[in-house]
Amino acid sequence: MINKLLRRILGCAALHYEELLTEIFECEAMVNSRPLTYVSEDPRDLKLLTPAMFLQETCTRLRADFRSMFRAEYLSQLLQCPKKARQHELKTGEIVLLENENQGRIFWPLARVVEVYPGRDGNTSVVKVTTSSGELVRPVQRIYPLEISAPVDELKA
Repeated sequence: MINKLLRRILGCAALHYEELLTEIFECEAMVNSRPLTYVSEDPRDLKLLTPAMFLQETCTRLRADFRSMFRAEYLSQLLQCPKKARQHELKTGEIVLLENENQGRIFWPLARVVEVYPGRDGNTSVVKVTTSSGELVRPVQRIYPLEISAPVDELKA
């Protein structure tokens, strides 16, 4: 079915990889939205059953499973690792997560480090960050650097 649709859509056209993928996804959407049968016993209530309905349920379940695994495994590890191991020298321009005790970890806001303030021992103890809602000053114990981040030089560009 997909081959027939692609032949009719494309003809003899030569496409780049991304364009071909887009057309394949469009064909997939058409095939998955075709009616298989109707669901209701009432002939006046014509609710169609399509392949997409099965896929949506599967995708929704997979997304929920992934989200719960991510919360349970990755985000909990951010808090469980020793403070010395997770704390590195924060730099201006670095993107971090701000701990918020009133929200779940998945909802913690992103922030950019604007300024670092060293303590008496010379180590950074407090940072000023900017979020979508304004600037805040937070202790480094409440700051969680992202696992993968761009070099600070790239962030300034």
